[in-house]
Amino acid sequence: MDALQMAIAWRKPLVGLLHHANRGSQYACADYRALLDQRGITCSRSRKGDCGDNAVAERFFARLKKEMVDDSD
Repeated sequence: MDALQMAIAWRKPLVGLLHHANRGSQYACADYRALLDQRGITCSRSRKGDCGDNAVAERFFARLKKEMVDDSD
């Protein structure tokens, strides 16, 4: 919750932002979902048992991190 609130305060996202998250309990709790709803943010999570739902987003961010953050190659 603290990280989400800090990100919202700093970045001031527009209504309609798509927030990619895994199926962790912290992303499914009522308070977290309520804060997302209050700010007009949609949470993108995989359906149970379907790990391919967010595969494209996960692959994109893995590649971005590798190319922009990790210069070990």
